[in-house]
Amino acid sequence: MRAFFQDRSRFFLVLAGAALLVGSGVMLAFGIYGEWGSDTLLLLHFDRFGGADFFGFSADALGIWLFGIGLFFLNLLLSLGLVRRVPFASFVLLSFNVLFSFFLFLYIGLLLKVN
Repeated sequence: MRAFFQDRSRFFLVLAGAALLVGSGVMLAFGIYGEWGSDTLLLLHFDRFGGADFFGFSADALGIWLFGIGLFFLNLLLSLGLVRRVPFASFVLLSFNVLFSFFLFLYIGLLLKVN
């Protein structure tokens, strides 16, 4: 584990992904319990022919966020295992974590904006 964080780029990739996940969690908490958003946070579904549809509950949005947390930790553990064998794969997994966390942050922001 010590060798994993000796490289500063890995440390900053983990830090950036974690910061985006925490930021999206804070936005989601304010959307569900705070003054942002509506009483029931709905998921957005877009169809080319039917337009935008709303469905789901706030628990669905929380489930998507928890799935993102689980995927983040799974990729982090895989990256920890690959750091000595294939260092490039470790960077790829951590970069995917940052990208997925960014998309999750945008998605939750979209949910709050639409509602």
